[in-house]
Amino acid sequence: MKKTLFLLFVFIGSFTSYAQIIPAPESLNLNSGHFVLDSSTGIVIKGLELEKSSKLINYLQNKIEDETGVHIADNKGKVRNIVFEILKKPNESLGDEGYQLHIATNDINIVANSYAGLFYGTQSFIQYVFANNIQTPIKLPNLSISDK
Repeated sequence: MKKTLFLLFVFIGSFTSYAQIIPAPESLNLNSGHFVLDSSTGIVIKGLELEKSSKLINYLQNKIEDETGVHIADNKGKVRNIVFEILKKPNESLGDEGYQLHIATNDINIVANSYAGLFYGTQSFIQYVFANNIQTPIKLPNLSISDK
């Protein structure tokens, strides 16, 4: 009986793990399509100082490469990019540490009012990548997250 219950929980959990982020974001919506994360993926920085952007890029690259073996380029890719953006006009609903993460077929956008928000958005993105590291290349189901 215990074994059957355990297998049932594992089976049910396997359907929801791809969107599991801890702590749970305020809003998470799955969308159709997927983003292919591979070595042709690049990074774009908007509104962030060079020193802070370098730290964030290195952190993301190291975490992703250590877990998945995929090296993300630290410059703009030709087709698919991860875009980090500090908003010029603050989004009041996000506060100081909130972020929005949007994964679409050709780009991933992590936007925030501050560096702290970008860091938290990056943490959520990394968790999402790890949960979806089940095939090569890694296909990330499209989604939108907003958290503060």
